[in-house]
Amino acid sequence: MKLPRSLRVLWEPATVFAETIAARKGFGTLFLLLGIELFLIRPLRVTSHAMRASFSPSVALMGMWQEYVNYALPVGVGVFVLGIVLYYALRRSGQRRLDPWTAASVLAYAWVPHVLLIAAAVLLARFGVEHPILPGGSFNDPRLSGATLLGKGVIELGPSVLLGMIAVRTCFAASLPTAAKSTRLPLPITAASLLLLIAAFASSSVRIADNWDRARPLLPGDTVPPLDLTSIDGNPLRPDDLYHQVSLIEFWATWCTVCVASMPQVEKLHHKPGDRFRVVSINANEDPGDVKKFVEDHRLSFPVYIDRGRLQSLFRVDSFPTAYLVDGHGTVREVYIGALSAAKIEEDIDQVLAEPDRH
Repeated sequence: MKLPRSLRVLWEPATVFAETIAARKGFGTLFLLLGIELFLIRPLRVTSHAMRASFSPSVALMGMWQEYVNYALPVGVGVFVLGIVLYYALRRSGQRRLDPWTAASVLAYAWVPHVLLIAAAVLLARFGVEHPILPGGSFNDPRLSGATLLGKGVIELGPSVLLGMIAVRTCFAASLPTAAKSTRLPLPITAASLLLLIAAFASSSVRIADNWDRARPLLPGDTVPPLDLTSIDGNPLRPDDLYHQVSLIEFWATWCTVCVASMPQVEKLHHKPGDRFRVVSINANEDPGDVKKFVEDHRLSFPVYIDRGRLQSLFRVDSFPTAYLVDGHGTVREVYIGALSAAKIEEDIDQVLAEPDRH
């Protein structure tokens, strides 16, 4: 049985690249590798998105997709651009004609070492060995500069660059190598790679278990953390102020186009008749002057509060707008993520208001 190309590329790279050229496909493997990396690096965020499926599968899928695209798109675009460069270089040389997709597919397998380096960094972190120079951390980390930044690039991307050079050399070769007659398992490199990935997945799973409160988002049925805020007009909001009231607690930002589009609907809800409902509008850590100007420009009459990140962390808010419908006992009844539907929210509000207030 022949192993997948991604498992063989480290010990027979030229053969794997030749097979990819013959198959004219394989670029999708890169996005599978990036999905593995995303879970290893951000297990808490992935788990948080997945758990939202309990009350809204569409929201969970949308959040997971956005998280994945933000992580994978830069690498995917970069590899594809390099594939186009390789395509034109081959076309100019006249050595071998490949379409851009196949050229990018060949280079995609050069990313395999990066996944293994991420897995190794995850395991090292589990044993307390952490440093910004290790794979997985941001290249924008302020602790990196000069030699350490260069060192991080060599450590994290060097093996993939070397494998990519073998891929390019294979594409320009006069004849393509053929696969060996048998591929036996286990081979040392393959076995070690699989064990490394399994151990890294186990480590990420343990990290989720150890940080369950941070991974778990606020779900319907949970009790909201206590609110202690001051509006941009200087009026305080205390935890007891929401007692025996139904509240819509919304997190938003002025740069969020969906939030801005939802403001007229929030304003409409604010003017809902009766004194048992209130809007609690929480801006995400922006300049008070800018927020005040935004409120004036959009003629918003509901009080707006600014959170410096504490409540966003407690509520586990990672996208805007996010709103929580909370009953008079501090229990979350509904969670809304993304564009707000005033009709749906008002229906939910009326349903909660119609319930007897149990003192």
